[in-house]
Amino acid sequence: MTIPEVEMNLVENLLKQLTSKFGQDSPLNTYSGKVLDYLEITIDYRNNGKVKFSMQEYINILLEEVPFEMDGTAKTLATNHLFNVNTKKLTEAKAQLFHHIVVDLIYFCRKTRQDIQTAVAFLRTWVKSPDKDDYKKSNTIY
Repeated sequence: MTIPEVEMNLVENLLKQLTSKFGQDSPLNTYSGKVLDYLEITIDYRNNGKVKFSMQEYINILLEEVPFEMDGTAKTLATNHLFNVNTKKLTEAKAQLFHHIVVDLIYFCRKTRQDIQTAVAFLRTWVKSPDKDDYKKSNTIY
């Protein structure tokens, strides 16, 4: 037997043991290959000795949900009126959408984009009562 065959036998035996222990109520799902998708995360093993994690499809879906009026870019969330609270509150529907986007961003930044955690943390502070400025800011961190 070659080393890959031995390794495959070890993996198959381990899967049988796991299935007999944990797959009684429903079968265990197994995946193999160089590119795997798990919890909206693409795990890419195509480069030898390296693994790449990305969530490009997840962020594309999130960007499709963003309304047109939130479209745009900014170098920073800090505007000239950052510490002046805008009293123009969002409608309930827009506030819920803002909350949904912030929750998606929390998941995204925890899994693959730790560099946006500060901006997402700032947006989290406004989830309970977002104003019109926050609604626009939530799209600037992509």
